[in-house]
Amino acid sequence: MNTFVSGGPADSEPVTPVTALTAGGGELIIRLAGELDGTTAPALGAQLDSMVSVEPVRRVVVDLSDVDFCDAATVRVFVLLATALTGRGGALRIHGARPHIAWLLRRLGAGGLLSDPW
Repeated sequence: MNTFVSGGPADSEPVTPVTALTAGGGELIIRLAGELDGTTAPALGAQLDSMVSVEPVRRVVVDLSDVDFCDAATVRVFVLLATALTGRGGALRIHGARPHIAWLLRRLGAGGLLSDPW
């Protein structure tokens, strides 16, 4: 497995929330941190799309252990990625979501993506 760590772009742009990325064997593990909202969602979506299209990724695990806040815009990014992966026989699982984020995912109909029971 290869491990990559990304830094954030210039101060004038939203910080990319991806802090670590591990890829290998058709699996991609992405660790996110900070606040995920409408400001970071477009960049996150684009980054995730490019990550899963670079190599044949079938399983994606998104680790939210270091995420303090998540809104509906980010949940939409996860749902769109999960739909794309499912369409090609893959899957997306969300790990480490704090209780308030797990609640939001369930409330918005994306609770099935959670790997942790709360």
